[in-house]
Amino acid sequence: MPFKYNPNYFFTVKPHIYDNENLREPQIRGYYSIYEHFEINKKVSHAIMVLPTGVGKTGLMALLPYNISRGRVLIIAPQIVVKDTVIDALNPELPDNFWLKRKVFEKVSDLPAVIEFEGNKTKLEVLEAANIVVMNIQKLQKRLEQTEGQNSDIKRPDKYFATKRKNIDLDIKEKIVPCIITDLNIEQKANNLKNCRLFTNRYRWIPKRIKDNGGMLAVYFSSYLNNEIGYKRDSWTIDDYNIAYDKLPQCIEYVKNVLADYLNL
Repeated sequence: MPFKYNPNYFFTVKPHIYDNENLREPQIRGYYSIYEHFEINKKVSHAIMVLPTGVGKTGLMALLPYNISRGRVLIIAPQIVVKDTVIDALNPELPDNFWLKRKVFEKVSDLPAVIEFEGNKTKLEVLEAANIVVMNIQKLQKRLEQTEGQNSDIKRPDKYFATKRKNIDLDIKEKIVPCIITDLNIEQKANNLKNCRLFTNRYRWIPKRIKDNGGMLAVYFSSYLNNEIGYKRDSWTIDDYNIAYDKLPQCIEYVKNVLADYLNL
């Protein structure tokens, strides 16, 4: 199966989980318990599920990302034997993989791209194309040790995401908005843009809260990106940040055209 990464894969395909007689009851109940935690109750806290031996934990791993995970999924196995078991069960190249065997999907084209992380042997382009990455804890520890002193944020995902958020906010406030203001000769502290069509419909609240042109534009860009991704910045994944950066040039061009028309330039 060729690798072609779709960051929205887990929300675009339609797995057969509810009323699937080929799945075990603990797998179905486990899936909906986690779905309720994250999607219905909108919890952002971590969730731990404990299951007895023999009820199909590997299968549950295969089900959980659907309609829950935004972006790529990492499965960390405690032992090499367990890792190999997971790889064999989820290998989309095998006709008896879990999704097809349990009739979660009927078509091979609906299956995710699954790869095993093997350290330096795994090419970056392969990692970036995967929907699910499987590795054992020893590989993860070795990877962390290799990055010691190079990027300490990898050990602290909260810091990593905070850095990502800070960077995109700084780009908007210190690069994008000042550049637009300079190019179009806009007075940053004035508020003559409040009647511009940028601030209509879902963005009409911005001039009511922000009173200067620079602030209104900065908030517009941030709100635009939140709307494009589909949820607030606190829930963004790494892939969401990458998508946001990809969307910025198009948004900048649109804002410039709207402002130029409004200012009769």
